[in-house]
Amino acid sequence: MHRRVHLCSIALSQLIISVGISAPALTAHAQSSSATLELNTVLQSVNDTHPSLKAAELKQQAAEYKLTSSRGAFDLQLAAGAEAHPLGGSDKAYGVLDFTLTQPTTLWGLSLFAGWNASYGYIPAYKDQWYHKVDKNFTGYKGNPEAGPLGRVHGGIALPILRDGAIDKNRANVAKAKAKVSYAQASLNKKRLDLQLKASDAYWSWLAAGMQVKIATELLETAAVRQKQIEEKVKQGSDAPIYAVENQKYLLKRQKNLLKATQKLQESAIKLSIYWRPDERARPRVPGDAQLPTSWPSLPELPTLEDAQALSEQIARNRPEWQVFLAELEQANISQNLYQNQLLPRLDLTAAAAQPIDTSHKTDMRITLDIASPLQRREARGAQQAAQADVIRIQNEQRLFQDQILATTQQSIVTLQASAQAVDLAQQELELTRTLEEAERIKLQEGDSTLLVVNLREQATADAAMSLVDAQKKLHMSYIRYRLNLGTSLLNTP
Repeated sequence: MHRRVHLCSIALSQLIISVGISAPALTAHAQSSSATLELNTVLQSVNDTHPSLKAAELKQQAAEYKLTSSRGAFDLQLAAGAEAHPLGGSDKAYGVLDFTLTQPTTLWGLSLFAGWNASYGYIPAYKDQWYHKVDKNFTGYKGNPEAGPLGRVHGGIALPILRDGAIDKNRANVAKAKAKVSYAQASLNKKRLDLQLKASDAYWSWLAAGMQVKIATELLETAAVRQKQIEEKVKQGSDAPIYAVENQKYLLKRQKNLLKATQKLQESAIKLSIYWRPDERARPRVPGDAQLPTSWPSLPELPTLEDAQALSEQIARNRPEWQVFLAELEQANISQNLYQNQLLPRLDLTAAAAQPIDTSHKTDMRITLDIASPLQRREARGAQQAAQADVIRIQNEQRLFQDQILATTQQSIVTLQASAQAVDLAQQELELTRTLEEAERIKLQEGDSTLLVVNLREQATADAAMSLVDAQKKLHMSYIRYRLNLGTSLLNTP
C-alpha cells in the first residue's frame, strides 16, 4: 500500500510540474519580451494599426476626395469654337473663330467671362439679327464688319438675382460634401471608441485570467506541499495511507481547475492579440505570461450623479454620434435651403461689353435681364417639403439621443459605484476566509481538524480571491464604459 501511494505521488508530481509550469507558459512563445504590457500600449496599437480603423480612415479620405471633386464645378472653363461657310462666292462666304474663358464663383452665383473672336465675310441679315438677339455675352457675335481683321475682345458678368442667387446646386453640392467629411470624421471617431472598448475588455479579461491562473497555481502548490508532508508521515507511521489518497483527490481537482484557468488565459491572450499589433506589418501578437501586470491599476476619484447632470449637454456634444447628427442636419438644411430657393422665379442679369482690337469703333455694351419660372413648381415644392421633414426628424432624434445619453451616463455611474463597493466587499470576504483558513490549518496541526475541512477552507479562500478578481475586472470595465459615455478617448486610462 505504501509503495502504491508513493508511485502515485511521483506520477502526480510530474503531472503537477507539467500543468502548473508548462501549460500556463504556452502563450509565452509568441512574445519573448518580459516588459509588462499596459492597457495604453494596446489602445495605442489599436489607433495606429487596427485594420478596421484603417478602413474607416480610408472612408474619410474618400469623402475628402469627393469634396475636391465637388469644387470642380467652380473650375475655370475654356470654350472654343469655329464656324466656316466657304460656299456661295466671295459675297456670301464667311467664318468665325471664338475663344471664351468663364469663371464661376461662390459669390451669389456670379460668373465672370472674357474672350476673343474674329470673323471674315458678312453674315446674312437674318442670321445677324438672330445673333444680336440671343448672344448677349458677345461670345458668338459674328460677322461684324467693324470688328477688324484682328477680331475683338469681349467680357462681362452673369448674375442670378433670385433663383440660384443665395444658393444653387453647385454650391449646395460643395456644402454637402463638407458635411459628409464631418460625418466621416465622426464615424471614424465612433469606430475608434468602439474598438478601444473592445480592446479594453480583451485586456482586462486577459489580466483577470492571468491572476486567476496564479490563484489556481498557488492552491495546487499548497496541496502538493501538503502531499509531501503527508507521505512523510505515512512513512513514519503517524498517518494512515488513506490520508495521502484523500489529498491526492484534492490535488486532482485543483489540477483540473488550473487546466481550466490556463485554457481561459490562453484564449484571452489570443483574443487580445487581435488588438495588439506591435510590429511594422501590424500582425497580431499573442502576449506572453511574463507580460502580465502583477496588480490592478488604481482608478481616479469616481464621479457622482450630480456630475453627470451638470455636464449633460457637454456629454452629448462630446459624443461622435452627436457629430453625426450635426452632419446629417447640415445636409438636410442645405437641401431645404436649396429647394426653397428653387421655388423662386429665375431672374438673371447679364452685363457684357465688346471692343474691336484694330479699329476706331467704340466699345459695344449690353445689359440684359431674363425672367423664367415654371408655373406649378411641384418638383421644387415636393423636394423642399421632404427636406424639411428630414430636418424635423433629425432634430427629434437629437433630442432623444441627448436624453438617452444622460440616462446611460447616469446608469454607468451607478454601475461604477456599485462595482467599487463590490470590490470592497470582496476584499473583506477574502480577508475573512484567509483568517478562517489559517485558523483551520493550525487546528489541523493540533489534531483538532481534518484534511477535508482544511481543504474546504483553502477552496473558500481561492473562491473569494477569484471573486475579487472578477469584481476588479467589472470595476475597471465599468470605468471604461463611463469614459466612453463621455465621448472621450480611452487612451491614458488608468
